Amino acid sequence: MAGCGGGSGDSRLSREDFVRQADSICTRYEKRVSDAMSGATAGSGSQLADAIDTVLPTIKAGNNELRKLSPPEELQQPFDRWIAIADQEVRAAVRLRDAIRANDPQAQRVAFTVLQRRDAQQDELARNELGLSACASNA
Repeated sequence: MAGCGGGSGDSRLSREDFVRQADSICTRYEKRVSDAMSGATAGSGSQLADAIDTVLPTIKAGNNELRKLSPPEELQQPFDRWIAIADQEVRAAVRLRDAIRANDPQAQRVAFTVLQRRDAQQDELARNELGLSACASNA
């Protein structure tokens, strides 16, 4: 109980508690991201780059909150892959932002494609291996 840090040992969540807590975190942070992105227009690269800057700390905070969960042993491996993909999405979003600011259409397409692929991979893992619904944006 003293100190902060990740869980270990026997502090694993049951499958039901893990799903409930993870979906709750995803729902909360998805709303924050959606609210922050609502002002960005598709036609303005500058606004989109600024919106990405605005939401990155929120996305990272959500990922960090999810990372603190201790899933049941049988979900640990897919959970670790899911979190790794979330980190890859953050890096792709940074590359997209940077490509927009550099006015580099080729780099924008590449970063956007990577971002879409990672999102699809993460959604599939959430749904099919972790049993999460709110954490799969295409659920």
